[in-house]
Amino acid sequence: MLGRGKVVLFYPKYEGAPLGAPLCLLALAATLRNADYEPVMIDAAIVPNYLEVIAGHMEDAICLGISVLTGPMSGGAIEVATEMKKRFPLVPILVMSGSSIAGKVNFLDFARKLGADAHIQKPFKPAAFLERVESLLQHSA
Repeated sequence: MLGRGKVVLFYPKYEGAPLGAPLCLLALAATLRNADYEPVMIDAAIVPNYLEVIAGHMEDAICLGISVLTGPMSGGAIEVATEMKKRFPLVPILVMSGSSIAGKVNFLDFARKLGADAHIQKPFKPAAFLERVESLLQHSA
């Protein structure tokens, strides 16, 4: 484990045509690694038992980041946020979404009600994500 702790990054399954690799998480992982965090990426499209895998990493994680496309990925994001908050209430959850509005619902506010501790709206620079993670960690300490 790198010095500052493990940050789990989750990409929910997409309910539509297959997507490519989660490039957003790769960029975040590089930024986290350069800042001496240990990033762990879990893509639900290739990890069918993602809930168990995430839970296994959450045992010693300092933060969970969930990247979601509002709409097609919302169900998986909500499932993971609520389940991990139940199991690991002290580990902060940060939800990242490209749009805060899905129909008449503000998804990012909705995510907070279901367990996310904070949200960040895409697009953002990886450094902004790192700042948000560090802010969450300061407030949870």
